[in-house]
Amino acid sequence: MTSTEHPVFVSLPEEQRELIAAVNGVVAPVPAGTLDSLGAAAVVAGPHEVALRDLWDVVTRGRFWDHVVDLAGQLSAAGVKPGDRVLLDVAAGWEQFAAAVAVLRAGCVCVPLPPPGAGTDAGRRAAPTGSGATVVVTQRGLSGRPTWPSEVTVLTPRRDPPAAAASVDPPASDGSRAAFLLPRPAPAGTVAAWLGYSHRVLLNALTEVNRRVGLGVADRVLALAPAESGTWLHETFGALLAGASVVCAAENHRHDPGSWLAQGRRDGVTVCFLTTAMLDDLLAHLARTGDPLPETLRAVVVHGGWLAPGRVVELWEAAGRGLTVLYATAPVWPGPLTVLYDVATVADDWRSVPVGAPVANQRLYVLSEARNPCPVWVTGRLYAGGLLGEPVPAVSGGTVTHPETGEALLPTDLFGRLRPDGLVEVVGDETTQLAARGGTVNLRDTEVALHTHPAVRQAVVVVSAVDGRAAAFVRPRDGVVLSAADLNTYLRTRVSPFLLPARTEIVGALPLTRDGRVDRVALAAGPDVVVPLVVTPPTPTPAAPSGDRTTELMLRVTAVASRIFDVADIEPDANLMDLGASSMQLVRLASVVEEEAGIAVDVEELLAFPTIAVIVGSHLATESPAPAPDTVRPVGAARDDLDHRPVVDLGGVADERIGRRRTSRAFAAQPVSLAALGALLGATRSIRSRGAEKFWYPSAGGSYPVQVYLLVTPGGVTGLAAGSYYYHPRQDRLIVLDPAGALPAAAHREINRAAFRQSAFSLYLVGRMSAISKTDYADLAWDFTVFEAGAMTQLLGQVAAEHGLGLCPVGAMDTDPLPDLFALGAQDRFVHALLGGVPLGTA
Repeated sequence: MTSTEHPVFVSLPEEQRELIAAVNGVVAPVPAGTLDSLGAAAVVAGPHEVALRDLWDVVTRGRFWDHVVDLAGQLSAAGVKPGDRVLLDVAAGWEQFAAAVAVLRAGCVCVPLPPPGAGTDAGRRAAPTGSGATVVVTQRGLSGRPTWPSEVTVLTPRRDPPAAAASVDPPASDGSRAAFLLPRPAPAGTVAAWLGYSHRVLLNALTEVNRRVGLGVADRVLALAPAESGTWLHETFGALLAGASVVCAAENHRHDPGSWLAQGRRDGVTVCFLTTAMLDDLLAHLARTGDPLPETLRAVVVHGGWLAPGRVVELWEAAGRGLTVLYATAPVWPGPLTVLYDVATVADDWRSVPVGAPVANQRLYVLSEARNPCPVWVTGRLYAGGLLGEPVPAVSGGTVTHPETGEALLPTDLFGRLRPDGLVEVVGDETTQLAARGGTVNLRDTEVALHTHPAVRQAVVVVSAVDGRAAAFVRPRDGVVLSAADLNTYLRTRVSPFLLPARTEIVGALPLTRDGRVDRVALAAGPDVVVPLVVTPPTPTPAAPSGDRTTELMLRVTAVASRIFDVADIEPDANLMDLGASSMQLVRLASVVEEEAGIAVDVEELLAFPTIAVIVGSHLATESPAPAPDTVRPVGAARDDLDHRPVVDLGGVADERIGRRRTSRAFAAQPVSLAALGALLGATRSIRSRGAEKFWYPSAGGSYPVQVYLLVTPGGVTGLAAGSYYYHPRQDRLIVLDPAGALPAAAHREINRAAFRQSAFSLYLVGRMSAISKTDYADLAWDFTVFEAGAMTQLLGQVAAEHGLGLCPVGAMDTDPLPDLFALGAQDRFVHALLGGVPLGTA
């Protein structure tokens, strides 16, 4: 309800009133129509263009729209009327997006639900009553969870809609009707409120973010957010409106940066939206593994928390190139991103990155407790106005009125201040307000101070709901030992005594909400939600070996490192990171040293001990006699912690073939015989046995979607011309695809390029997703495809060793050249590659 309170208005100096008016005075035409109608226009413009990709399918705009129109028709046939609320209970992926568009196409309000489990069941059970929904759209395989009330109509989209599905004419609208109703979670998995957003509000926000990012038809947007998050609307509907394609991440990959980085590289992602917590995880992953960002990535939209300037600098350094960073804020959560700041540079005196200013047609005010406008630099609560304050038909509001203009405003949970340059800074939220000496202090200052400590990766300070005192949760950088006492000593010289935490926890990970934000409410409720830190004792740095061979290699590696790091001279034991080297530069050093000096570098060891001595010492160790069996360093994740339990000795003899299996990263300049290559490929052929077709490895539902493609280098295989081929498993034949087919070394990651250049041939395992998507295993199509490729890789490795061949597995590369090289279809997906040849030293 709109508040009837009208506090006494306190006027500001004229220049500050003009500044506030300028900040909120940007006006632009609001796109006419609805999300679905403008989406339909994008489909008509390019029906054969790719609209979405997920881990198991590639969907064109035309096929996507067939599903939209068909489900909209189902809704109409079921008696659903425009304005009705429809629950969306579909697993993450392209079908979820298609179902959401169909709900809007039928003129209804879409109400996305989180999946069962993970503390969401209470909210799901109450969703029909709380949201006023009478229909749920679900998915085959999901319809049994939960049991919906009898008065709720359950619809399941058809998997293969007819080509000429009847269209549903959407009701005429100026965009003011409700489009989405988003749940705002409360503790115990319930819903605190349902926030409604009109087509008009969402179109304005999506097009403004698209404009600032420069989103267009050449872009591929990684969709990581859950459907009940406002960010998901930008990742999906925003991309559709701009003509870009969407790359849908799997539900269980949302908080795993390694997984979505690999997907981003495979699918050529150009734009992604990351919360500040996800950015922290990404930066930690890059520093720990040396894993590169996708070369295609050009823009990152950061949201969902305060942004430390150091995070932006670290991201730019990891990219090693120009990368657009847009800092975006949803004043009312969950909701669209309506406050933006283009981070072009980071000032030395910034404590945090400002959130910027509202987009066109939106307004943002800093008001005091009495709801008077706050002067510049004075902290107050943030209120959102403009389109966000407009009433949404059939959706109750929670607005108050502006004391001077009388416009409707939405109160936010954020506290901030206006700077003289017209930018707004967020300085805290409800969880950071601590009562002290009859007033309130802001614990965000403590967080900011903790983030300036060089050993801190992530820090959150909240007011404990248990005792009302400040509690700090600090995640150190990898490999750093940090104590609460150290941090408290550090803070005493940087913050007021009132801001010192009563308790400081050193943690391994912080709890996250489903959309990837730090769950501050959970932290305030108690410390049992954090992941404890497991400290691994540091491994001593190996000493540099001595001798003439050592000196020779030291000089060669030093010359390469000096060139890459632009340093005149480097001592063997000098820490390369102290000289300014980044983890990405260390990975490049490993690749160049391998290519130019013939030294295989253990990248993980180099990242742990970044010295030239480690590179040379590790290489010389491989040239020395093999260590005695009892001195071999164990590898893998075997459960040695169970050795105290009773055992049963199997008394078996190890298969000698285990010792012959190895990964070859260097190949001799010698051609492979056609007979050896034929034997290798023959491991993947099929035969007729007892009236059935049999392979040497299993496949889900007997679908065998993984196909083998071959690329031969000039002179690589005796009696076989260079070019690209398809291996036909039933015919045991190579089918010529492109006699001039070739692949640039740049298509492979830098660390694999030397091996690719030396290889005589390379194999590419490609999944034909159409073969498995129509089986009973469709929901796990990609998982089973990867499993099958793994079985094939193991088999190929074993057969290669038996025929004197070596293979180098490659899991990530630029796949854009592959469709033309191997005549692939829209539903063919790269899974794995193997570089092959005669191993160096065995020729």
